[in-house]
Amino acid sequence: MLSVPRAVIEKWNRMACILNSSSIQIQLMNSAMLSHTLIKQNKFSYSPSSFDSPLTILQELVVLFKEHCEKKRICFDIETRLRGDQSVIEQVKRQGISVDPHFFKQIFFHICSNAVKYSTPGDSISLVAKVKKEVHQSDRSFTLTIFVKDTGEGMSPQ
Repeated sequence: MLSVPRAVIEKWNRMACILNSSSIQIQLMNSAMLSHTLIKQNKFSYSPSSFDSPLTILQELVVLFKEHCEKKRICFDIETRLRGDQSVIEQVKRQGISVDPHFFKQIFFHICSNAVKYSTPGDSISLVAKVKKEVHQSDRSFTLTIFVKDTGEGMSPQ
């Protein structure tokens, strides 16, 4: 019986994670280029799906950047609960949110990519989702705000 050393198995697992993450990143970039082309041709179609929480989609992004951030010694995390008034949070849990998951991922993939790109060792990036009741809308309306906070160098004011 052939025995594979534990260190080799761990290395293979890390490589598999990197390959998977890279594959998903390439798919998102290709999808973004296609969306851009379709928008320019007025052929873009928005295909919303219902999700219990925006955190579900955002957690996938954190996983995509995990390996790269570990190498750069950047802390990248997501706040695991929605912020906001408890009654609105319960409403979101009951009715969910409706977004196009591919478009949503594309947008936050690019924002997070820039945050990682301009961060240095010791910096941190965090994703926070907050819900707020819309005052002049129906009982079912709320605003979802997603913050990407980072301690990177930022952009110069222009």
